[in-house]
Amino acid sequence: MYSAVKMNPTNADIWILCAKWHAEFNNNPESARNIFRRGVKLIKENGSLWYEFFKLEMILAIQNTETVDVPEQDIKYDYDVPKLIYGEIQQAKALRFNHQLRFAILELLANYPKTSEMQNTILADTLENFRHDEFVIYKCLSWRWQAYGAGETQVYNALKQATEVR
Repeated sequence: MYSAVKMNPTNADIWILCAKWHAEFNNNPESARNIFRRGVKLIKENGSLWYEFFKLEMILAIQNTETVDVPEQDIKYDYDVPKLIYGEIQQAKALRFNHQLRFAILELLANYPKTSEMQNTILADTLENFRHDEFVIYKCLSWRWQAYGAGETQVYNALKQATEVR
């Protein structure tokens, strides 16, 4: 694995494959974390690499949470590392305007408990960074409405009504 990374240091897919191998097959998430850290340091602008790094940290946050004999509503998840990674994505010039990466992260977060605060932060940042892009604004608003259980038709009708020229 390491020789493939050394021979192709700018190939994000190889970094991802190597990190996943360490996390999943070698059962060494710390090595996977270190590989991702080196990869994103070298290939700062690759959204796939950042996404997989974020995903690994979300998995580790859940695995590292003590849930024995604790009621579900009282479980406290430590999402500090994924929040830091998102902060780095937000600050990276090449990634700041990558709305596909943000929505991929939102889709991932929807599968994890107690991530609404992080989702709201990402939505607010996305709306701020893309305030002149109608498509992204629509996706952000749709995301928020669907999070509250509104169907796609309801979202469409509400957005249509809100954007009608009077």
